[in-house]
Amino acid sequence: YGELGTDYSFTAPAIYLWIAESDKAATGTYSEKDGEIVFVYDADPNPVMFPSDMDTYPSVTEYVTTGGEFKLNDASRFVVISSDFTLMNEVLENDLKLLSSEFTEVGLTAASMNIVYGTEETVKPGDIVIRMEEPSDDVSPEGYTISIKDAAEVTAAGEAGIFYGIRTIQKTLLLNNGVMDNGKITDEPSVDVRALHLDNARKMFSKDWIMAHIKDLSYQNINTLQFHFSENEGYRLESSTLEALSGWKYPSDGYYTKEDILDIIEECNKYHIEFVPSLDSPGHMTYVLNYLPSDWDCTALWPSDWRSEQVFNIYEKQECRDFLKELFTEYAEFFSEAGCKHFNIGGDEFLNDFGSMTNAQYVTVMEYFNEISALVKSYGMTPRAWNDGLMYQGYTGYTLDPDIEICYWSGPAAVATIEEFVENGNKVINMADVYMYYVLSSWWESNANPVGSKIFNEWTPGKLANSSRIGDQSVDYPYPDWLSGASFAIWCDDKNFRTEDQVATNIYMRTRAMAEKSWNPNSPYSYSELENISKKIEHAPGFDGGEFPAPGEIFSEGTLGTIVLRYVDKDGNTLRNDRTVYGLIDAQYTITPDKLYGYRFVSMDKDAEG
Repeated sequence: YGELGTDYSFTAPAIYLWIAESDKAATGTYSEKDGEIVFVYDADPNPVMFPSDMDTYPSVTEYVTTGGEFKLNDASRFVVISSDFTLMNEVLENDLKLLSSEFTEVGLTAASMNIVYGTEETVKPGDIVIRMEEPSDDVSPEGYTISIKDAAEVTAAGEAGIFYGIRTIQKTLLLNNGVMDNGKITDEPSVDVRALHLDNARKMFSKDWIMAHIKDLSYQNINTLQFHFSENEGYRLESSTLEALSGWKYPSDGYYTKEDILDIIEECNKYHIEFVPSLDSPGHMTYVLNYLPSDWDCTALWPSDWRSEQVFNIYEKQECRDFLKELFTEYAEFFSEAGCKHFNIGGDEFLNDFGSMTNAQYVTVMEYFNEISALVKSYGMTPRAWNDGLMYQGYTGYTLDPDIEICYWSGPAAVATIEEFVENGNKVINMADVYMYYVLSSWWESNANPVGSKIFNEWTPGKLANSSRIGDQSVDYPYPDWLSGASFAIWCDDKNFRTEDQVATNIYMRTRAMAEKSWNPNSPYSYSELENISKKIEHAPGFDGGEFPAPGEIFSEGTLGTIVLRYVDKDGNTLRNDRTVYGLIDAQYTITPDKLYGYRFVSMDKDAEG
């Protein structure tokens, strides 16, 4: 309002996220006739952003906001931007079905979100948009960005990145009362390997327990399960090689069949977790040696070394080496067919005093590891091994295979340093026992108990085990390429010391602290804040068992065609669920038959190309 006859002058006021079309003033004179001035704005292409204070888990690398909020609504969908990377992508499709069910399971949606393949024009407010880019050596396949405005768009160069990105949306909505700040999330892990090692050899963890924890590990962005099945006190994986031994018996409280393992691997694959078998050798093998001739162990060579009875005499007996190679060959064939990429071949504590060997004996054991490493590599897998006895100081005349990835847990006495392994060309996984070991043992619980707060406040993937020779071996973030990652470990020295339910309770915050610091070593949280976050989102969807809600339906908009793939035996019996693939109309397709364990491909009823 203004007095009649007086002049006025108005300029466009600043509106956050918008730019006025003109900065000229609108001028004139107040009159009896009502006036109107329209200010025209364009969206600001480079809005000022500021850090979001919203909780995420694990904490993301960067979350900046422009103001405003994103929410799901009753019509929210997963909209997949059709491209060469998203069409005919079975992994992506299965991920979206799982996530559609999860969003309903955790109460974020009343009905499971549908999955729509389309274009940018398909997107509506409240949608979660999926866009995949071409993979690159410069981009982590687990990294992603989320652009959040009317819709939340997840962009990544790999299916794992899309999976983690949508999981970040899910957990952020749960932690922040169903809303997210508009803006942008940029996120990737600090290390490639974020693992849990599980000692199933001494203690028989139920299959249900393992399946539940695969879900839970995935919810923490832990991406590897190392499955340890051979020990002095037990051997728990079906083996035709061992079953051929006279009198062979598995532990009375149970073992895992190969079908069990295939089920576990399938569940791992479903949740973007790599399954790594772990067969210790030539030591930690008392259970197997009990069924073999008494002179196959090393007690005659080192009668005063208490570990010698646990060790195969690969030093003098070719039949010992041949037996272990046969055992490794059986499993290498099995695990490579199951799609495994790594195999831990042991090397742990194959003597109590590594310095008691002659130089020739030590060269022999290093040659053994190189032979087993070569065997594993011939099946397309990368070997891993424990650090303590490898490249031990004082011996010469050998070279350790540089392709063996070193699980570095301790550095006493003359044990090789991390620097020495790196100079040899080996990569390293941080398994420092003072932080990364949870052991079923009364002594351990009383004397060496790294609880969640200790892990969170003191440890990062770069905080490696000290060396008695050189002291601190830590490295700073960003980490060097030779540091593959880190692993928490559950060891069951006294299998009856804790039940599997007690183990689950006791590792809850330990693994969450390890996962948080492995993903983001610069975590913005205090430990008490991490505890509160962990309590709020709880275990992963489906952890307690039961059926998930059915996923939403799959639709295509516009220019997509579909092909249904069926898998049957020669009698027409279904071997696995049908699979539907999508493609742009008039685009060429090539269908490659999937490998099915226990079956060989015979024929297709139609052409594989079209």
